[in-house]
Amino acid sequence: DGATIINLSVSGDTVATSGNYAGGIVGIAEGVMLISNCNNGCSVNCKSGNMNVGGIIGYSSSVLTITNCYNTGDISTNDFNVILSEGDAFSGGIIGRSASSSLTVNDCYNTGNIISVGGNHPNSGGIVGYSISTTISNTYNTGSINAMYYDYSYGAFSGGILGNCNSTNIINSYNVGTVYRTGFLDYFVQNGYAYDTLLFFDTIKTAGIVGSGGVTVVNCFYLDTCAVNNTYGGSPMVANAMRTSDFVSMLNDGFCAWEQDVAPQVNDGYPILTMIAQEAYTESATDLTAVSATLNGYVTVEHATISSKGFEYRELGDSTFTAINVAGNSNDFSFLLNGL
Repeated sequence: DGATIINLSVSGDTVATSGNYAGGIVGIAEGVMLISNCNNGCSVNCKSGNMNVGGIIGYSSSVLTITNCYNTGDISTNDFNVILSEGDAFSGGIIGRSASSSLTVNDCYNTGNIISVGGNHPNSGGIVGYSISTTISNTYNTGSINAMYYDYSYGAFSGGILGNCNSTNIINSYNVGTVYRTGFLDYFVQNGYAYDTLLFFDTIKTAGIVGSGGVTVVNCFYLDTCAVNNTYGGSPMVANAMRTSDFVSMLNDGFCAWEQDVAPQVNDGYPILTMIAQEAYTESATDLTAVSATLNGYVTVEHATISSKGFEYRELGDSTFTAINVAGNSNDFSFLLNGL
C-alpha cells in the first residue's frame, strides 16, 4: 500500500497466477506509488476470473507514476475457459488495467506480444490495456496486439498504445506492432472447458494507437501496414519515414526524449528512447565584489551528449535576460561576470 520501486530487473521463464492479477514487477498497486527504471523479461500470464496482467503492473487503484520502464516478455490472459464464464480480460505491455484517479506513464516501451482472451470486454494495449484519468507520453510498442472475444456485443478493444480508456491523453508516442481483434465462431466443449479446436472469424486489423474510449491523442504515429485508422487519433506513416532523423525530431517536439536507432541497431531502425537521467542546477555565486561575481552551475545527462550549457542573467530593472554559454565537458562549470 504505497511504495517506491527503483532499478529492479526481472528475468526468467514465466510469471503466472491462477488469481486475478499478475505483473512482472507488481501484481496489484495501491496507495501512492512510483515505479522507475524497472524492466521485465518474463512471460506474464493470468488465467482466472477478471484477469489483469501487465509487464510491469497487473492492476492499479493507486496514484501511480511509471517512468523509464520497459517490458520484453509476452503478456497474456489466454485461458479459453474464461470465454464460457464471460470474465473480463485486461492486458498491457506496461500495465494491464488502471482504475485509479491518476496514472502517469512516460518514457516506457514494450516489445512483447500482448493478448487478451475473454467473453466479456477483452482489452489489449501495447502500453496500457485499460485506463482512466491517464497521461501517456514518450512511449512506443513493437509487439503484436490482439483482443480475442466470443460475443462481440460485449466489446473487444485493442490498440497499439492503449486498448480502451476514459479521460486519457497520449502524447509523442508511436506503434509499429500489428494490432488485431479476433472473434470465435464456435468451439468444442468437454467437461465444461473449451478444448482443442477454435474456429476463428473476423480476424481484422484495428487501431494503430487507441482501440476505443475518451482520449486526446497528440503527435502520435503508427506503421501504416500494421493497423487501420479510427476516430481515436494517430497518423499512419511508412516504415522508411519512421526510421529517419526527421521522425525523431517530430517525436521530440522540442525536447530530447528520443534518438535515432543507428548501427548497431537495437530497434530495427525505429526511434528509441534516450531514457535519460538528468540533473541541472545553479549554485551560489562566489568571489563577489561591487562589479563582478563568479556564477557556478552543475549539469549531468545520462546516455546523451550535452550540446551547450551556461547561464542566463538580468540586472535589476532589466526586462530581458542575457545568455552566457560556457565551453568544456565537465559537469561543474563557472563564469566570471564583470561589469556589474
